[in-house]
Amino acid sequence: MSEDRFDVCVIGGGPAGHAAALAAAKCGSSVVLVEGERLGGTCVHQSCIPTNGLLSALKSSLEAQELELVGILDAAGELALSQVRKRQLRLAEGMQRGLQASLTAAGVTVREGHAHLIDAQSVAVGNAETVHAGSIVIASGSSWVTPTLEGVDPSRVLTADLVQDLVRPPASARVLGGGLGETTFFVEYAFLLAALGTKVTVPLAQGALIPALDPDMDRLAVGVLENVGVVMDEISSGATDAEVVVITDCRAPRVEDLGLDSIGLPTARLWVDTHAETQVSHVFAAGDVVVGSDTTGMAQALAGIAGSNAAGLNRTFPDGPQPRILHTFPAIGWIGMGERAARQAGRDLVCGYADLSANGRAAALGSREGMVKVIGDAQTGEVLGVQAVSPDVEEIIALATLAIRSELTLDELALTPQWHPSIAEALSVAATAALRS
Repeated sequence: MSEDRFDVCVIGGGPAGHAAALAAAKCGSSVVLVEGERLGGTCVHQSCIPTNGLLSALKSSLEAQELELVGILDAAGELALSQVRKRQLRLAEGMQRGLQASLTAAGVTVREGHAHLIDAQSVAVGNAETVHAGSIVIASGSSWVTPTLEGVDPSRVLTADLVQDLVRPPASARVLGGGLGETTFFVEYAFLLAALGTKVTVPLAQGALIPALDPDMDRLAVGVLENVGVVMDEISSGATDAEVVVITDCRAPRVEDLGLDSIGLPTARLWVDTHAETQVSHVFAAGDVVVGSDTTGMAQALAGIAGSNAAGLNRTFPDGPQPRILHTFPAIGWIGMGERAARQAGRDLVCGYADLSANGRAAALGSREGMVKVIGDAQTGEVLGVQAVSPDVEEIIALATLAIRSELTLDELALTPQWHPSIAEALSVAATAALRS
């Protein structure tokens, strides 16, 4: 068995592993990345990218149908799922090549094979090689696990990756959430399937579709699904006579067979400190294997800290709220504290709204429905949270994330000039409304 020595060994080639390897290499360390399957991981091949490929194609199809209705287009074709799937595969393959190119350009060595920890500084790669490193970053990601649902035949249960492979939509489906961090990606799949013609039902958790949203904004989110025919109920179980039951985010961390017990770590999701380090010195972790890291953005941010510190720096992960976006049509997004949570925390609040019916960009897009809500502290003017149901919601939430993490005030946000026409204008309008409330 051959042996190689590096400063840093990264286990996993998904978004977290890729970010950690680049961060360590940028610090001048020699880095090896070990991946047993394909660069890009679950996100590129089975989750974020194929999901967004589906939703993007659906959005274009719906827009074409609307243009046909107003006589701008002569005819709008139906969505061909088989062709969409081919496009998804091309997108994933292209991104995989891009990841490989960026690692090569940074001087990162990539080794193919299953990684198994021998000790805190040695990793076996398959049966042919041992890698020794001063520090190790565990970023082995997650994999899909089909759950057992009482009263539901396993053959009727589909995880999100299987939905992506469908060549025809099912006649009916019950779509459930859950999974890492109790995510709400089920909303995307409920919207997707319903817009494709599937009869969809979803449960409301404690009477809310998205508990993180305030009731007024949640009602708008409910309307987004109802517009495409989704039916909501308060039955929490998966028991149904629907053709399939879709579980959208039932992933489990890939920690089995890594040899975590050999270095004193549990075979479970890992806890890390603010330096992304586990309880074992010089062993760091990021991504789906870490408790509380349930989105790709969070995984990449934490991985940057892990890779830098594995290379010898002393960076601390900045605490703060994480953005959330659901690519429905219009889209749904939020960041920070909602009105309910802020009031429960004893904050004196002001809230402001921007109705997108008065937004020029929304009108040009043919999407006048939507709202942006800004929640602020009445005493300090601090921006506490932003919630939005709107087209191009990424604009709103990206700016809101920067504002909240930079501790901007409502006044500063209101006075920030935005491009006209743009959806982002609604954020300044809502902040202005909050100041006047």
